[in-house]
Amino acid sequence: MYFERWKNIETIFSNHTVDKCIFLDFDESNFVSLDNREFSNYISSDIWNQFLYQSIIKIFLNKDKIEVVKYNDLQQKKKLKESSFLFQSHKNNFTLKNLFLSFFNFFDKSNYEYLIYKSSIGFKNELNLSLKFNQFPLFF
Repeated sequence: MYFERWKNIETIFSNHTVDKCIFLDFDESNFVSLDNREFSNYISSDIWNQFLYQSIIKIFLNKDKIEVVKYNDLQQKKKLKESSFLFQSHKNNFTLKNLFLSFFNFFDKSNYEYLIYKSSIGFKNELNLSLKFNQFPLFF
């Protein structure tokens, strides 16, 4: 994905003259995903795509040719969540299993020290192991 966008920008800059580029003033911390599901949500959004292109263009274009426009932080977070395919597809899918697993996703994962991914030790053992690390399990 990054490589494809890099090649697109590289082609534009090698074949055309770019005089100016307008960037949105993003808070970069909003684009750090805390788990696989969140990352999948982000990559399907237009705002994340804009952020990715901007980060690549910075490499090719001088800073004096970049104009930065203020962008509302709350709107940025809202766009990231609303425009995602996964967010929309799971919005109306209320099964008991999804409800139970989503319970664990309400906890703040940013302070987690360990990631247990596809452990194959079973739900109960993974839950116990996570609790021993003072964190809740992550289910993708």
